[in-house]
Amino acid sequence: MSTKIEVKSCVNGEIMTLQQVKDPVFAQRLAGDGTAISPKHHEFVAPIEGELKMLFNGLHAFVIENTSGVYILVHIGTNTLALGGKGFMAHKKQGDHVQIGDLIVSVDEEMMKDPTIDYTTVILVMNNSQFKMLEKTKPSLTKAGETTVLEITV
Repeated sequence: MSTKIEVKSCVNGEIMTLQQVKDPVFAQRLAGDGTAISPKHHEFVAPIEGELKMLFNGLHAFVIENTSGVYILVHIGTNTLALGGKGFMAHKKQGDHVQIGDLIVSVDEEMMKDPTIDYTTVILVMNNSQFKMLEKTKPSLTKAGETTVLEITV
């Protein structure tokens, strides 16, 4: 029997395809398959319910594992690692249980206006080869914690 898991948007914005992401690691799906969002807001929320397994030191990325063993990576920006966490604030800690829509990380609104920083955010299924099907939502506007951006059949 298969189960569908809905992955919600982690931020208000516009869905893009991974091929549109400037970073080749994401565009070529080297880190996993999924989708991308051009964010229109500075707050990033949990796209699935589960355990916050990893919160990267620079706060630019986090991983959530749900009860079915799906690992979702949210990577905020493609060149944000170089910021070393500057302008990022964590609202949850590693090991916390999170619900869809819980605020995980926020970014300083003024920093998000900097045109030299690409805040394109990717949502990847890190272990997608273990699942039967991954369906992606066509490009459209998203609402954080509400719009389904991926459906995984487990």
